[in-house]
Amino acid sequence: MKYIIGIGGVTNRGKTTLTNHLIKNLPNCYVVHQDDFFKEAEEVSHLDSQ
Repeated sequence: MKYIIGIGGVTNRGKTTLTNHLIKNLPNCYVVHQDDFFKEAEEVSHLDSQ
């Protein structure tokens, strides 16, 4: 059986730490991330609020 685990949250709340823990403890674990997408979205929302 395969599982998909989504991890989200605000900056500096342990997402990377949790992901690294899962990688070490789950066999055949593969990580897909969208850091670039969220970085761009934060920059755009920051510009919109000014």
